[in-house]
Amino acid sequence: MSGLAQVYTGSNANETNYPIGYTIAMFTAGSSVNRNATASPCLSSADSLYFREVGDANAGTALSGTWRSRGMISSDYALMERVL
Repeated sequence: MSGLAQVYTGSNANETNYPIGYTIAMFTAGSSVNRNATASPCLSSADSLYFREVGDANAGTALSGTWRSRGMISSDYALMERVL
């Protein structure tokens, strides 16, 4: 059936293509990301635990799509949502 919402069931730690509406916590190393601002999350090249902001020393492959901040979780993490 077309037009129905899909449920993401991925289990690959190196996934880079998440569905629209998916949220992640992105490590920002103390920099702030304003609400609704775009940012480019990446996989961590140091481990399979974190998403890191592009430009971070341990930023690896960038995630697909457009990501917007939905606010800071702490001084080091932004809540990011894929919007396109």
